[in-house]
Amino acid sequence: MSLAEAIALALIVVVGVIFAVIKVLQIRYLNRYQPDDE
Repeated sequence: MSLAEAIALALIVVVGVIFAVIKVLQIRYLNRYQPDDE
């Protein structure tokens, strides 16, 4: 694997993790201010 491929793969992994964290934080934020029982 070349250096460019390693950097590209690392960037893809980092971006994926960031998006996953944002999704989890959004879900927790929405659940906190929107009770389940309506």
